[in-house]
Amino acid sequence: IYLYIFIAITINSNAQEIKKIKVEKQGTLSDLLAKTDQSAITNLTLIGKIDARDFTSIRNLEKLEILDLSNVEIVSFKGRGGTAYKDNDTIVYNANEIPELAFSNLAENKPCKNMEELILPNTLTSIGKMGIMACEKLSTINCPSSLNTIKDMAFQDCTSLTKFEIGENIKYVGSKAFRHCSNIKTLKFNNMYLVGLDSYTFSDCPTLKSIYVNTTKPTVFEGNPTDVFTMLGVDFINLIVFVKLGTLALFKQDPNWKIFPNIMEFDAK
Repeated sequence: IYLYIFIAITINSNAQEIKKIKVEKQGTLSDLLAKTDQSAITNLTLIGKIDARDFTSIRNLEKLEILDLSNVEIVSFKGRGGTAYKDNDTIVYNANEIPELAFSNLAENKPCKNMEELILPNTLTSIGKMGIMACEKLSTINCPSSLNTIKDMAFQDCTSLTKFEIGENIKYVGSKAFRHCSNIKTLKFNNMYLVGLDSYTFSDCPTLKSIYVNTTKPTVFEGNPTDVFTMLGVDFINLIVFVKLGTLALFKQDPNWKIFPNIMEFDAK
């Protein structure tokens, strides 16, 4: 009898760890989650429409490791109940944007401790200020081609992130966006023009070993700030910038890239 009860509880527990939920009306995810889900779900797939209030519900899932939002539409919202530090009627959360502090409740000193993999919505255009900040175990993130904006401190303190690819449609990367990503080893630039970068965007990334630039000309930073990479906190002697065949001379003359002593060509094919 005791053996039967133990197996039944175990099966029930396992069934709750992986969950797929359709949210037909934004702001209602909390109503679709059982009381036990907060301490049980490890793998969650959402479909439908969600807003900043639903991200608050996601943030409360204590053991969440994998989150798939690929088939979610983020709807705009104004008012209380969202993820921002302050909670008042005037806060506006943008459509198609990961909201401020979506996964870490820093107001209560509760960083995102367990999430390891995040698949972003296919229609996402922006990662908001501090949107994915302090996701300590996040090592895998899938960004859609529609993404064009990464705001200030978006990935700050994501200490398990080892690589990031700045897609060809990303035009803005904010200050401190990757600050304290202390295990990032590889950055890739696939675009010709970026704004918003400053000396703190990639500051304190001591393990960075390689930067790949997959463009026909050096990526242009607004205002040509020569200090974009000066706060990396890395050993520049051992960091290699890889550029496309035939572009080496351009990079060695560019004010943003000539600070790197090791620039070499690679076959992007």
